[in-house]
Amino acid sequence: MIASEHIITGEWLVTLKARHALGVLPEVDRAKIPEIGRVKAIETIDTLINAAYRESPESIVDRARAAAQWCFATWAAAKFKDDRLLTSDLAQLATEVEKRSCECKPEMAIWSARGLARLHSRAKPNEQERRDTRPVMEADAEYALAAMGLLLREIGWVI
Repeated sequence: MIASEHIITGEWLVTLKARHALGVLPEVDRAKIPEIGRVKAIETIDTLINAAYRESPESIVDRARAAAQWCFATWAAAKFKDDRLLTSDLAQLATEVEKRSCECKPEMAIWSARGLARLHSRAKPNEQERRDTRPVMEADAEYALAAMGLLLREIGWVI
């Protein structure tokens, strides 16, 4: 909903903005989220879901990056037993996970994280000017949701 106003006839005029079906995040199994970051992971995912149908593409991309950072960091901190990873920036986190060895390196999650980190910078006017990129669009918001869904599936948190 964009706006609502009471008009002279006594009725309410509601202005709605149509939005494409931006995709749905997979259902998360809360029990699979490590305790160390469970509450905040659920909060960031819920915030992203709420933003998907109400906010601008820039905001959706921003929320997707925040959710990806915390979820991927929570997974990595538990996997590698290193709480310092919780405070890593998303792009740095992807690089750090890639450097570490484990039996199942989530390469698609790493690339999803990198894509979201790069896309997030496009929402900033200074980055648009510096890198000569276009502004964030609806299709970018769709990608952000899809990338976040892929990341959640790759780290094994979905039902």
